[in-house]
Amino acid sequence: PVEHDKNYYYRAGMLDFVADAVEAVRFVSRHPRIDKTRIILLGHSEGAIIMPLICREVTNNGLDPIIGCIFYCGFGENLVDAMALQRETLTKEVQEMAGPNRG
Repeated sequence: PVEHDKNYYYRAGMLDFVADAVEAVRFVSRHPRIDKTRIILLGHSEGAIIMPLICREVTNNGLDPIIGCIFYCGFGENLVDAMALQRETLTKEVQEMAGPNRG
């Protein structure tokens, strides 16, 4: 099981992070003091980059849509270099579909 795998963090891929975020939204949506129709997400760095995937998967999983997103520090270098690196990394990862939540 994942909870006993000390190396899981290092093998997790983009889709695993998206799935984790969807489950976090599902968890807070069930809390009696949370208005599930007014959830806003904040994504930092890679979280900001994958935020559109998270929002799509939230609705694909039957949850109320996210009403707002805060993209915090999406890139830590100049935009051209960051986009090139992200494009290469994401393309490679999608081709390899890293992580146990691969489709």
